[in-house]
Amino acid sequence: MDFPGSIAVIPDGNRRFAERHGLALEQAYLQGFSKAEHVMDWLSATPVTSVKLWALSLENFHKRSSVELAILFELMKRQLRASLKDERFDGRDFSIRFIGQTEKLPSDVQSLMHELSDRTQGAKRELCVAIAYSGRAELAHAAQKAAEDYKSGKLAKVDEAAFSKYLYAQEPVDLVIRTGGVQRLSGFLPWQNAYAEVYFSQKMWPEFGKADMDDALSFYANTDRRFGK
Repeated sequence: MDFPGSIAVIPDGNRRFAERHGLALEQAYLQGFSKAEHVMDWLSATPVTSVKLWALSLENFHKRSSVELAILFELMKRQLRASLKDERFDGRDFSIRFIGQTEKLPSDVQSLMHELSDRTQGAKRELCVAIAYSGRAELAHAAQKAAEDYKSGKLAKVDEAAFSKYLYAQEPVDLVIRTGGVQRLSGFLPWQNAYAEVYFSQKMWPEFGKADMDDALSFYANTDRRFGK
């Protein structure tokens, strides 16, 4: 079976799942957080080395109510503290990295994120969590940094290879999985997803299980990749 090396996940449907099942939003988010750990376990026996998970878009960071964001950040802190305390990532062989405009997050959330990232370095696989992330903002940030370095003489030429080094995440994505029955990428990793295969699941993110992941991997294995040809 042909496996992707890098997977990007857009975990959509937490809010709709909560409404459908009469759950508090906090309960749905908790199930969504635990799903990230399940994904690492499901992929542990595969050659997949990189997972990029979109936890919070920059647009939602600005549009969500202060009450909902407060709930989300409190849950993040709870999960991060628990991860550090029980060392749940130590045996999973995944390093954890956070990308996006993380400087916009509360300082205590940032501190815990840095601590977890430092704790898990050196693993063979990587879980890259995008928070306060926007694809357009990433490209604009990369373009600004590349232009500054070109103007100062640090960068001799701006080509695709040079530009990609200024992105939050440089590795190309092989497979994008979006849950929630919505068929769009919403600007997630636009540069990295240029030649990715895209799998849309009807399941809400809290409902997404190992069988659904297996279906996505089978879809990829049976796809004739063309890379623009």
